[in-house]
Amino acid sequence: MYLELQAEGYTEVNIMGINGFQYLDNDYHCMVCDDPQACSNCDEIRVLPWVQDLDDDDGDGIWDDEDNDGEPDEPYGDVWESWDINLRDLVFLDRDGNYITRLNLTSFNPDPTALGECTGNYDTIKNLIISLY
Repeated sequence: MYLELQAEGYTEVNIMGINGFQYLDNDYHCMVCDDPQACSNCDEIRVLPWVQDLDDDDGDGIWDDEDNDGEPDEPYGDVWESWDINLRDLVFLDRDGNYITRLNLTSFNPDPTALGECTGNYDTIKNLIISLY
């Protein structure tokens, strides 16, 4: 969808993923598709940026491990915590970074070939993005 939007002239649209702190040790390679030969769910390398949420409750830019056990002091990170994120949430922000809405992609399948109750979800998401442009 990102490449489609870019080709259609929506060049200021940005999409990125934020991995939850609780998933820090999980294998993410098939999720971000950085090695298509090793993954069954992708055919080519994806172009979206992917960042890692870290625990920084005091806002000093440093990962907090005050008891020095090598583990975070909390079981989750700040972005997911402060935005109350659930796995597979798609959050929409306007140009100024203001929250608009969110959809959970588990229950709102964005596959453009989806049938049944998921028919049209891809277009709904795309049109929402365009309406924010």
